[in-house]
Amino acid sequence: MNNLRLLTGLLAAALLGNGTDVYAQTERVITIEDLFDSAESRSAQLRPSFSSEEEARHEISVARSGRLPDITANLSLSYLGDGFTTDRGFGDYQVAPIPHLGNGLGIDISQPIYTGGAVTAAIRMAELKSDAARLSTDLNRDNLRFKLATMYLDLYKYRNLRLVVTNNISQARKLLDEMTARYNQGIALRNDITRYELLVSDLEFRLIRIDNTLDILNRNLVVTAGLPDNLTIIPDTTMLSRSLPKESETWWQGEAGRHSPSLLLGVSDVRHHR
Repeated sequence: MNNLRLLTGLLAAALLGNGTDVYAQTERVITIEDLFDSAESRSAQLRPSFSSEEEARHEISVARSGRLPDITANLSLSYLGDGFTTDRGFGDYQVAPIPHLGNGLGIDISQPIYTGGAVTAAIRMAELKSDAARLSTDLNRDNLRFKLATMYLDLYKYRNLRLVVTNNISQARKLLDEMTARYNQGIALRNDITRYELLVSDLEFRLIRIDNTLDILNRNLVVTAGLPDNLTIIPDTTMLSRSLPKESETWWQGEAGRHSPSLLLGVSDVRHHR
């Protein structure tokens, strides 16, 4: 049993030794709203959506320009030297002075009068594409926030679980010490000590797994939210005091119908095909 405890201690030292840099990082309390704001401005996952949305807005401007007059201007400059005249035998040579410089300016203006609704249809199509791009961005933003919220709550849960396991280890070690003292007094069996040694080893192994899970969650959070790599996130405990609106199921369904990007995106696709 002592060998088992020694092996467990060496394993813990190795794993915790590899994570020394993580626990030496800067710790800071980060609210879930801070994570959302950071992901909005720094996360690479939303950049393609922002680019598509910007491109769709540009297409609207291009389509609307079809209603504007088309103006074409051209400017030309020319130079002519002096002329000369001769007879057929190249005699009687005479110089004929003419203007040396010339210029010209032309402006062409065209205005579409009737296009059969092509310009209006192009504008409407561009607006629908812009709406779809905006709703797609909202959907991707919501999915990213759900992902961040899930990892954030898991981080909060495992940090609390670590406190519980650490306290249980402390209590189990006290019981082991008491049982060892009783064994030395001859009022306890060796099996009793073995049982508590197994309990302590099991709790220490659980603590190692929790620490590894915390490292992974913290790493995924800082990468997803675009935060510095050397940051250790401390969850905000005040979020427990917040409460969701206590409304009926009908109210929640109505809110989803009015604001859900996935539902609105489906409606936009139906209008687009019409």
